[in-house]
Amino acid sequence: MRTSLGYDFLVVVGIIAASVPLVLYTHARPLTTAFLFFSLPTLYLFWRKRKPLRELLAGALLLGFGFAFPFDVIQTASGGWLTPPSQFVFPYELFGFLPLDEILWFFIQGVFVITFYIHFFEPRKADRVGKRFAHIFLGTMVAVTLISILASTGRSNVIIPYSYLVAGAPMLLVIAYVLWKHPQLIPKFSKTAAFFFVLFFVYELIALHLGQWQFPGMYIGWIELWVFRFPLEEFFYWMFVYTLFALSMYEGAIDDGK
Repeated sequence: MRTSLGYDFLVVVGIIAASVPLVLYTHARPLTTAFLFFSLPTLYLFWRKRKPLRELLAGALLLGFGFAFPFDVIQTASGGWLTPPSQFVFPYELFGFLPLDEILWFFIQGVFVITFYIHFFEPRKADRVGKRFAHIFLGTMVAVTLISILASTGRSNVIIPYSYLVAGAPMLLVIAYVLWKHPQLIPKFSKTAAFFFVLFFVYELIALHLGQWQFPGMYIGWIELWVFRFPLEEFFYWMFVYTLFALSMYEGAIDDGK
């Protein structure tokens, strides 16, 4: 099993590495890059071993829509990040400012994170969604509805200062609670987060090089590497915290523990 998983890990890394020159050469857009970096490895892992589809669907809905949608609305409206129209694959903006591409991007990302975790760290699990999922998902749908009403009545209604810092903070509470209740998950979470930290860091540099996204908002600080410059919040919340949050939501709200 370990040999097989080691082989699968090398193939996943190989797929991503082989996609880098293609992304750079074709000046790929964010959604296309996400397909190459996230979806292709996901499809490979699906091909290698059957996955718990109910849990993955629940995770994609909860992470890719229930949590990501309100977060993305606030971020985009507030200037936490900006995807230039020239980078759209689908030229449509919900509420007049939220790109459809970003909604799909978050969905694809969430599926890959959970698929990777299940494949390498929970390979023999049953496909059963936990009882807590329905209650948590209902709560996120209330948030989605409220934020949609506010955004549809005016972009200014969902603008907050230092949006990346403020909107990302609740993730820390979720992570702290789940790891406090289940400290045995720390090794698995840490290994998964280490992989995605490297991937997201490389992705960030490529995206900035190609002009896939920009950061015009208010931030508490900046990371500067060579010619690249991105917010401290991007480094902390996306590259480090997001994976831990996604896994915490999976273990705390989706997995039935069996």
